[in-house]
Formats: sequence, C-alpha cells, structure tokens
Amino acid sequence: MANLRRVVFSVAGLITAIAAGVFVNLATDSWASSSIATFSAIGATLATILALTAERFMAGAPKTSIRAYHRLVDQLRTGTVEERLSAMHSLESLANTNVQLRSNVVALLCGLLRELSESPAFRRQLIELHQEAVAPDSAGMVRVREVAQDILVRHLRVPFEGGGIDAYWPNMSIDLRGAALYNLDLSRCRVDRASFESAIFLGQSSFTDATFSGHALFSDSHFYGKVSFSQASFAGDTAFDKAIFRQGGSFVRCEFESDLIFNNAHAFTTMDFRRLRVSGDLASFDRVSFDGVSLFLRAQFAGAASFSHAQFRRKTDFEHAIFAGRAEFDHAYFFESANFDRSSFACGASFAHATISHQLFMQHVDIEGIVNLAHTRFPDVEERHRQAAEAGSAEAMTRLGTLLHEQGLVAEAERWLRQAAEAGSAEAMTRLGTLLHEQGLVAEAERWLRQAAEAGSAEAMTRLGTLLHEQGLVAEAERWLRQAADTDNLNEVTRFTSVFRPVE
Repeated sequence: MANLRRVVFSVAGLITAIAAGVFVNLATDSWASSSIATFSAIGATLATILALTAERFMAGAPKTSIRAYHRLVDQLRTGTVEERLSAMHSLESLANTNVQLRSNVVALLCGLLRELSESPAFRRQLIELHQEAVAPDSAGMVRVREVAQDILVRHLRVPFEGGGIDAYWPNMSIDLRGAALYNLDLSRCRVDRASFESAIFLGQSSFTDATFSGHALFSDSHFYGKVSFSQASFAGDTAFDKAIFRQGGSFVRCEFESDLIFNNAHAFTTMDFRRLRVSGDLASFDRVSFDGVSLFLRAQFAGAASFSHAQFRRKTDFEHAIFAGRAEFDHAYFFESANFDRSSFACGASFAHATISHQLFMQHVDIEGIVNLAHTRFPDVEERHRQAAEAGSAEAMTRLGTLLHEQGLVAEAERWLRQAAEAGSAEAMTRLGTLLHEQGLVAEAERWLRQAAEAGSAEAMTRLGTLLHEQGLVAEAERWLRQAADTDNLNEVTRFTSVFRPVE
C-alpha cells in the first residue's frame, strides 16, 4: 500500500509539472511564465516529500486526518494561489489537533520555501522588496512565501506567560537550506535542529532569545539586512563559516554550549559579541574579516579561541574578555587599535606573525603561560618610538629596545637599551640586564640589574634575586626577592604592555 501511494503521488506530481509546462509555453508575460514554472516544480517536489514521509505519520494519526492531509497537500500542489493559501491554513489547523502530523507539515512548508527560492524570478522579487522597489506579484509567490513563513514562526515560538501555549509545536527541526527569507523573525522560537546553509536573509532578521537544542548551521548564508542573535542559545555545534553580514550583527549575551565556527565569515559593519559565552572546546574565527568595529567585551571562551589570519579593519575591543583555553591570534591583522585591557588568559596567548598597526592595550591583564610575540609587527608604534629615540628620548629608547627584543631583533634592541641605561633609565637597565642574562653574559647582566635594583625597581630586584640564586648566593638572593615583594610596582604584564603606548 505504501509503495502504491508513492507511485500515485509521484505520477500526479509529474503530470502537474507537464501540464504547467504547457501553460508556460502559452503565456505571454515572462515573469508570470517563470512563476507558473516555479509552482509546477513545487508540485512535483511536494509529491515526493509526501511520498517519503507518508509512512512516518500513518501509524499515529486518525484515518480521517490522513485523508484530509492528502487532500490538502494535493490542493497545495495543484490549486490556484488562493487555494494554496487556504490549503496551508487548513494544514496548520489539522496539525494543531493532530500532533503526529506536525513534523510533516513543517517539512512541507520548509520544502515549499526552498523550492520557491530556487526561482530566479522569485529571488529577484525578494531583492526588489528589500530595496523597496516592489514588482507586481503576478503569480502570488510572495504571498505564498509570507504565509508559509508566518505559519512556521507562529508554531516555533514559545508564547509569553499566559499566552496560547497550544500554538507552540515542540521538538521541531527546520531545513531551510538555500531558502530566500524576508524579514524572518524567529525571536523566542524553540527549534531542535536548524539548517540554513546558503540561505539568504533579506530585510531585518531576528533570532533574539531563540533556542536551538541541536545543531544550527548557517554556513554560506547571506544576511542582507541587520540580524540579531542576542540572548540566543545553541546547545549543539553551530557554524557561520563563510557567512556574509552586510549590515552587521548582534550576538550580545549569546550562549554556545558546543563548538562555534565562524571561519571565513565577512562582516561589512559593526559586529557585537559583548558577553558572548562559548562553552565548547573551540571557538574558531580563523580568516574572518571584520570591516567594521568588532566588540568582544566580557566575552568568555571556555576552550580554545582561534582568530588566526583574522582581519580587524576597525577598532577591536576584548576588554574584560576571559580566555580559559589557548588564545590564538597568529597572522592576525589589526588595522586600528586592539584593546585587551583587564582580559584574562589562562593558557597563554599567541600573536605570532600578527600585525598591529596602531596600539595594543593590555593593561592589568591576567596571564598564565607564555605570550608569544614572535615576529609580531607594530609598524606605527615602532616608528613613533624610533623617531622619539633618535631625538634623544631615553624613555623612547627603552620602549623601542623592549619592542625589538620581543620581536627577536636582539642586536638592535641591545644598542637602544644600552644607550637608555647609560642615560640613567632604571627600566632600561632592567631590560638590558635581562637581555644579557639570556645571552649568558651573567657578570654584565648582574651589574645592570644591581644598579636598577638599587634604584628601586622591583622587577630588577626579582630578576637579580633569581640570577643570584642560580649562582648559589642564596642569602643575598632571598634578601632581594623579599625586598621586591614589599615594593609596590607595576606587574609584569603592565610593564610589558607599556611599550605599546605613545611616549608622553
């Protein structure tokens, strides 16, 4: 019986497509012709969907409901625009009273939206709507799309307290891959799995306070208007790789319980990730391009956070961000200032081969582990320090020497630090003593560190105590280390980041 049903509906869909094709040849209006062709294809597709899903609901639904369902799907496939609109509303009512039919109705509506979107004429009309230059809806495609989209949203949304909870259909999954969606509002919706790969979103789109209990895939999607995912929660893996955000997006207070993939995404304007929280093993923004401001204030990353090869063309703000796993910014390019003030790195951070054109702010940062700045470039900062150093500023010499040291340019770093140390800079003495100690020149290193320590540098006291302890001079080492602990001074991170600020 099931096989016979598949054959019947497939043949019916084929006949519908052939009949509609005849009308296409007779039509004189090209836009209407393509619209009719679109509906003919939809008829064949809906027949296939029905055949594939028929067995899934037959066991639980009453026979009268099954017969009504078949009749309405046939009407949706072959009827006029008004008949199709009526069929969708009737299918909605039928699913409201028959839980077993809900997933099938959702699948049909998603299939309808996907098939409508395959028509170049339909996509063209939606883009015209987005640009507020509305073309005649000669075949009613836009009206059909609006109703199908509204029905989906109505039953995926959890009503406010006291609202009609019976309207909500729980545990639904949606497949809108490649669909063209206009002013989609899934705020407060609850969805199991969601597939939006290659979808286009026109107008304003909202997923505010939405919940996705399974995976949510937005790979290759294109958001033409503003989009909000604020306070949305994602329980499964979530992907926005290669997504395009033309008017920016908001992910404020968004929560991702699993991995988040944003690789190769492109945002043309501001992207707001304030208080973002990723609890999965990985948050990957590799090769992402932020043309506007990117805000990650108080964002939290429980696992590894990777921004390798990312491009930040405007101001970037990670203030108070928490990186519980390794933070990778290798080969990243910061065209303007990058702010990491008061952020926390539990497993170190790497900026290897990164370029920071303006300023890097890292005041009062809590870092455990190594900060890798191998081959990191600070072209603007270095140039400003170099000009001031050549003009005779000992402070600029110290900062330039420290910066060059961190980049591995030891010989030039030593030259500038030695000039500043001979000019009486205690900080330069400390930097120079550290550099010489690393090269194994212990005696000269001790001499410069001792001068800086006697001048009151707590860092020099600590480094001198360490050097003396290595030489077996334990008593003197402990005295300097104890004195360093009692001295109020900048911590190591603040000292390190001071070189990236302009000379006063």
